[in-house]
Amino acid sequence: MLSNVTRNSIRNFFQQLTEKVEQLSSTEKVITSFAITILLFGTLMHSNFRIFKFVWPIWPFSNTNSTQEKVQSVWNVTIEPEEIPNNTAKFAPLTSPIEQFKAPLKEIKTFMGNGQNRVVLPDNSILEGEFKDGLLCGEGTHTLPNSKVLKGEFKNGMLNGKGKTSHIIKDVIKNKEEFVEGTFVNNKLCGTGSKTLFNGDKQIGEFLDDNLNGEAEVIHADAYISKGTYQNNILFNGKGRQINPNGTIYEGEILDGLLNGKGKAIISDITYEGTFIKSKMNGEGKAMRNNGMIVAEGHFKDNLLHGPNCRKEEAGIEYFGNFVNGRLTGKDGTSIGRGVECEGVFLEGLLHGKGVRKTPDGTIYDGIFRYGKLNGKGTVTFLNGTVLDGFFKDDCLHGEDGTKTFIDGDIFHGRFEGNNMLNGQGTIKTAAGEVHVGVFQNDRLHGMGKIHHLDDIVSDGYFVNGRLNQGFGKLITSDSRFGGLREDIYVGDVFDGRPHGQGKKMFANGNFMQGRFAHGVIADGIYKIGDTTYEGMFNDGYFECDNGTKVMPNRDIHRGIFKRDKLNGGAMANGVLSSITHQDGSKSEGTFADDILVEGVGRLVTGFGKNVDMYNGKVYKGKAHGVGKKIYADGSIAEGNFDNGDFKSGTYQIDGVIYKGEFKNRKLTGPGIKIEGGLVYDGIFSDGLMNGYGRILSSDKVVQQEGEYIDDIFQE
Repeated sequence: MLSNVTRNSIRNFFQQLTEKVEQLSSTEKVITSFAITILLFGTLMHSNFRIFKFVWPIWPFSNTNSTQEKVQSVWNVTIEPEEIPNNTAKFAPLTSPIEQFKAPLKEIKTFMGNGQNRVVLPDNSILEGEFKDGLLCGEGTHTLPNSKVLKGEFKNGMLNGKGKTSHIIKDVIKNKEEFVEGTFVNNKLCGTGSKTLFNGDKQIGEFLDDNLNGEAEVIHADAYISKGTYQNNILFNGKGRQINPNGTIYEGEILDGLLNGKGKAIISDITYEGTFIKSKMNGEGKAMRNNGMIVAEGHFKDNLLHGPNCRKEEAGIEYFGNFVNGRLTGKDGTSIGRGVECEGVFLEGLLHGKGVRKTPDGTIYDGIFRYGKLNGKGTVTFLNGTVLDGFFKDDCLHGEDGTKTFIDGDIFHGRFEGNNMLNGQGTIKTAAGEVHVGVFQNDRLHGMGKIHHLDDIVSDGYFVNGRLNQGFGKLITSDSRFGGLREDIYVGDVFDGRPHGQGKKMFANGNFMQGRFAHGVIADGIYKIGDTTYEGMFNDGYFECDNGTKVMPNRDIHRGIFKRDKLNGGAMANGVLSSITHQDGSKSEGTFADDILVEGVGRLVTGFGKNVDMYNGKVYKGKAHGVGKKIYADGSIAEGNFDNGDFKSGTYQIDGVIYKGEFKNRKLTGPGIKIEGGLVYDGIFSDGLMNGYGRILSSDKVVQQEGEYIDDIFQE
């Protein structure tokens, strides 16, 4: 025999199926009829398999989610018949309204389907009270797994009528509690009732589907009281706090769901206080952040500041003055923020008209502004003392009559364009008195112009980047040898930015060039380097000419043919031999190689430092050759005939001794005379000593000794 529960479940099930099956197509009706037959058979036989494991594979659209969903929505049922032990009924109820009783039961006590019973469900829900057809119906209690308790009048397993619910969530710090009391329909508060919410708010009044709908009062957790007509938990007409789904909170007089009159609106982290019309601020009010910082204050129109004496903070900038539609607009406005201070006439938050702007770097803009930037007559004063005066475009001097004055007294005047620099016709007057006039580019003469230098020199011509490129004038370059602190100065003709033509160049180290220049280098003229002076023709920076003059530091004067700065050659084109006129008046004349006489008559100096030999006489192949005189480094003097640099015959003096005759390595060799100590040695010499027949005479030519000598020793 089937239990009452089983019979009731089957009856309810087929009643719902009958209502739903009409929604199916003809094909689906056939399948459904077959499924019902199988279901009935399985239920009657208490089969121990899941019926849909059998039915579902034959469902024609079982591989699609949409078909499964459609069947479930139509049947609105999940059935899992299993073997029912002894006198207990096992069933799988419809998903609604009896989904609270899901099989299999964990515990059933005195459950007979009708009457007073206590049922413990598999999810640990507890049902206590009057049952009818397996459902709470009458006074009862339903305790959910989350500890929520529903108590009161039940019908079809749900609160329907007077009842109350309680839900306590335990917490270490403080328990969270929710209490609901009133009239319920299908577990939802409908009608007069009250709610105490987890957040501490208490709602009292008319409810519909668990939400305040109608006259009600809410005592908020902070003791604030809202009272009036509600729609779906939102205060629609009355006075109090309106909490909207988007998180916006209104407090004050509410009319037709909108804030009207004195009130407060909390939007995100900003609180608006003042007079509202249709939830928009209209009248005096202010807006503050949670930290108390005021972001807007004054007279509002449709949520925007509108009127005099208002203030506003936006993106780190504070605005003070007259506002129009939320933007600072009008005279006597001020904005401060991000290190910038502005005062004057504003339009939509930007200086527009007469005003002053101070920037973080200390720059002051004063004049006529347009959309936040100087556009018109004005001045700009920089922290370093530089002042711009004239007409401006987007904060920069622009026009024909601009002036830039530096703190050191330099004044730039003329046409400015784009970058606060002279661009076009202009004049620069330096504090020292130098004047630049002409066409400028980026503060430098670039085009035709003049520079009136302090030394009365005028550079006149075509300039490129501030430097004379073609014309006559002065070129100044830094001398890198002195760290750029000293300058080389050229005055003369210029072409392509370099000396070209007649001119003079003074170097920072005191050297100078004067004469004709070609492409930046001296070509013909005078070049003084240290204590050496060149005069003549130059080639590629070297002194090279057929008739030049070089004055050496020792005052020797070189004249003749030069190559690579030195005498190299003999007879000049005019037939005159190259020569060196020495400071003592003597002269070397002939053919030279690198300032050394190689053929002719003159002076040869050999050796270095203290070991210098000096020859004066005939020269051949760079050596003493012929009649001449040579003073050796040891002080000895040879005068007579030389051959290939060696002294051959004549007179030789050393340490007060005089030798006359023929010499080898400056030693008397052969017939000769030695005069020493008032005596005259006359005879045959070898290596400077008498060896052979000889005699010694006194100063009055009286023979003192005569005979054979060996190494100056008389042989008796």
